[in-house]
Amino acid sequence: MCARHATLQGLRVGALAEMMDTSHAPESFRGLLLRHRGRTGLIQRDLAARVGVSLRSVQDWEASVTLPTAERLRGLIRGCSRRVG
Repeated sequence: MCARHATLQGLRVGALAEMMDTSHAPESFRGLLLRHRGRTGLIQRDLAARVGVSLRSVQDWEASVTLPTAERLRGLIRGCSRRVG
């Protein structure tokens, strides 16, 4: 393989790796919710009780089936900002 071809091949691989790099992509709502619920140590049922919603609502949010209303989102922020224990 000539040096020019190797350089072009390296650029292609580098470009592909850059396109596949999601470290700078915004995190999904689902990902944020799962991370913050895990950080608080709450199970879905307990988070639902803190927010004042059904267990099914939390399950749907975490499965990206639905998104919370603005009012529910404020409750989630409050619920995930307090640690258990």
